[in-house]
Amino acid sequence: MKKISVLAFLFIFLFSSVALAAMAVSMAPPNNTFYLKPKKKTREVIELENRGFRPVRLKVYQAGFSIDEEGDLRFTPGEYSAEGWIRLNPEALKISPYDYGVVRYEIRVPEKVAPGSYTASIMVEEEIELPEGEKTAQFMIKGRLAHIIYVHVGKPVFVGRIEGLQAGREKDDVKVVFTVINEGDFLFRLKGKLKIQNSEGKTFKELVVPNVPVLRRSRRRIRMTVPNGLSPGTYGAVLSLDIGAKSPLKAKTDFYVAGSD
Repeated sequence: MKKISVLAFLFIFLFSSVALAAMAVSMAPPNNTFYLKPKKKTREVIELENRGFRPVRLKVYQAGFSIDEEGDLRFTPGEYSAEGWIRLNPEALKISPYDYGVVRYEIRVPEKVAPGSYTASIMVEEEIELPEGEKTAQFMIKGRLAHIIYVHVGKPVFVGRIEGLQAGREKDDVKVVFTVINEGDFLFRLKGKLKIQNSEGKTFKELVVPNVPVLRRSRRRIRMTVPNGLSPGTYGAVLSLDIGAKSPLKAKTDFYVAGSD
């Protein structure tokens, strides 16, 4: 089986119990993207591996999620959620130490759904059996893994713009910040380059923009660092993003690097 570890989202709960070791379960794949039509369905599999020294009991359930402007995942029901389209098997399982488990899921798109990108997650959460008769209250750490799902319904049309491109020196590096606004109904991923040029248009540095998703009707702030200090002078930060539209998104801003005191 393919082994891909993803970060467990750890949540702390207060129980009358002693603290146990954190969950040591890996998940593959960490996410999936589907292109489906209304009334169509598809099936997929999540593979789990218990890399710990004790058996682990897991419960499995659907959840919505969103991504905020700073790129943080929020596991709360969203306006464009596909969590109700998902059926799981099983909804609970136990995996022995150094063994594997499998979760199968089916996604069925409703008959009447507007074109666009929809999101959901499958949560795999540890269930801890508390020892009977324990009276001392301690903190217990429960592990949780999220399998992220993107469902695209209909033919994608991508609409977006760049807002607030700023650049300037902080200590020995140049910091560049900008916001990408998705004005359409389809998720897109950022693909592009940032160039740092002098007043004559010569490129000193060229960086690849992080390949991150921007959900439909949302904003995403991107922060980039240009390493190695630039000599004093006027420069331009030139940004070009390919979001899948007919033309790339472009923006430029000038900034000044002062000499050291």
